Amino acid sequence: MSLKHTVVRPSDAPGMTVAIDPGTYYAGVAVFFHKKLVHGSKVTVEKRRNMCDQALALSKAVLVDIMPTLDKEPMPSPSSLAACSLLCEGQEHRKAKNQKGDQNTLIHLAVNTGCLLAYLSPRLGAHGATGDVVPPSTWKGTLAKDIKLNQIKRTLTDEERALTRNNEHVLDAAGIGLWWLQRLP
Repeated sequence: MSLKHTVVRPSDAPGMTVAIDPGTYYAGVAVFFHKKLVHGSKVTVEKRRNMCDQALALSKAVLVDIMPTLDKEPMPSPSSLAACSLLCEGQEHRKAKNQKGDQNTLIHLAVNTGCLLAYLSPRLGAHGATGDVVPPSTWKGTLAKDIKLNQIKRTLTDEERALTRNNEHVLDAAGIGLWWLQRLP
């Protein structure tokens, strides 16, 4: 039996979109306001003793990272439908022949993804935040990583591209946001 996750994108762009590409000790972060990338960063935290402490530390660090952007941008009304979308790239199990790296890392990434959504959603809730997990195959399709990264770079404006500092994790977060906002071909 195969379970397929379906993500329903809004027909109109939400006022704010926060897209996150979680790693084990880092997260690529992209914040969009009305379809425009206004913040991109890679947030890194020190290794903790256990996965839960690590996930909470990363979630707190992401919130601290995006707060200055949220404070300076005009916030959408909480009453507007999907005023804020919070998106985290999810993990997918691959067939043995397509697996890369240590598969136990998927557990760590899943814990980080869950904690990021659980920690950030209520803190952005005053802005009508809705959270979702976006599997890589949903937003990337089957394109090779380098081809997808080049597609993301071509889609971003020069100003937006500068915000990514050409960091692979920030570009992935931006790609999730671009896909969600229907800007990515």
